[in-house]
Amino acid sequence: MRKVLISWIGNNDIKASSESSTAGLGPVGNLLKERKFDQILLLHNEDMQKDIGTYKNWLSKKSKQNIDHRFVSLGEDPTNHGQIYESVSSILTSLDETHKGAMQLTYFLSPGTPSMHSIWVLLGKSRFPGQFIQSHEKAGISDVEIPFDMAIDYLPELQRSIDAEINRRASGQSKPNPAFENIKANSKVMREAIRLAEKVSRRGVRVLLEGSPGTGKALFAEAIHKASGRKEFIKVDCGDLVENAFSDEFFSEAHGGTLYLSRLNELPDKLQVTLLKHLNKASTQEDVRIIAGTDIELRDQIKSGAFRQELFYSLAAAIIKLPDIKRRGPDLSLLIEYLFNKLIEDEVILNKQEQKTLSAAAKRALLEHSWPGNVTELENTLIRAILWTDTKTIKEEDMRNAILDPVEKDKLETILNRELADGVDLPAILDEVQEHYLRRAWKESGRRKNQLTKILGLPSYQTASNWLERHNIK
Repeated sequence: MRKVLISWIGNNDIKASSESSTAGLGPVGNLLKERKFDQILLLHNEDMQKDIGTYKNWLSKKSKQNIDHRFVSLGEDPTNHGQIYESVSSILTSLDETHKGAMQLTYFLSPGTPSMHSIWVLLGKSRFPGQFIQSHEKAGISDVEIPFDMAIDYLPELQRSIDAEINRRASGQSKPNPAFENIKANSKVMREAIRLAEKVSRRGVRVLLEGSPGTGKALFAEAIHKASGRKEFIKVDCGDLVENAFSDEFFSEAHGGTLYLSRLNELPDKLQVTLLKHLNKASTQEDVRIIAGTDIELRDQIKSGAFRQELFYSLAAAIIKLPDIKRRGPDLSLLIEYLFNKLIEDEVILNKQEQKTLSAAAKRALLEHSWPGNVTELENTLIRAILWTDTKTIKEEDMRNAILDPVEKDKLETILNRELADGVDLPAILDEVQEHYLRRAWKESGRRKNQLTKILGLPSYQTASNWLERHNIK
């Protein structure tokens, strides 16, 4: 069994090879000084290309082990999970064929980007099993144990993220505009929303964003504005305006920029008339880009007489619908990671001296919740968990204490007494009931499918599996 080491070359390795360097041997150099391998494969991408010759010569003098350097093309983005995955998978497949499976792989996690580390963990815990090691300035070289909970909870989500990126490139879709980088999405429905937003950002047409509270309408509005290259971004909350408060100042402030009207559905009738007059002015049409956000379908408001039809059509040149979190599939895991990392770096929430980590079980508790308040509810839940947890690691119990029970609506009103005049979406209602009881039973059963089958009276274990997959319940 041949011992094979595979690792990226990092910036600290390149620095170590500099004549004026005080960085010592660097992570790779220190590792090769302490441990021996039958074969060593060191990978580098475009970022290291100009320095790799110097590094090769320097390392060959420091270590006499069998070292093979390999260039991996990652283009302009060394954090692209899909590209990294495809490239190193090909290399590992070739290695496996060469050694006919008779190799003991070791992945060095220290050099490279976090995305590179993630791919090592994914491959080392699945297709190409191996052990993991890392280096630390004070602790030196040490073995790394990947917890079982992390492997079963995190890795499937990472695999879906990689699959989405590979599919995007295979279908010829262009790389997302940097203006949209803060919108974390891999689901098909959200990728389509981003595609439409990117497309419309290059035009000056008005945009109407539809979605429940907390779905990210303001984030989309800011991204569209940023991508457009316009100047000022002025936000006006229509829900806070009083009669006669809609003045010319809003439009003059947004001259040459974007005016974002949030909660448009709450704009009083008299102000709807005032807004319509402003929109019909030639100067407004030329100088100000209008983006509006609504928490409910305005067409329903038009039917009830609460919203003016002519105003709706004046604003709805491009309509983009933003779905609730529970309809976004893999996006929830991305949002959890993104928001948690952002919050623990916020000194208003957490002191620099404090550290917090999220356990796999705590994350699983978040994945099981239905999030009626969408991203806003998720972010506030994470804030509560960070603030209330005294220990370094936020555990499942801590997270469940931070999650608020959904506000129960009057079931007689929401299920049995819906208006029939405009039609009733019976399949959607039945789907809502099914998901409600499925989530309750899944929690009650301790996430055991055989017990879930009994509680809900399902015909088979497979039916339970199908229902859980359909509603994205893990």
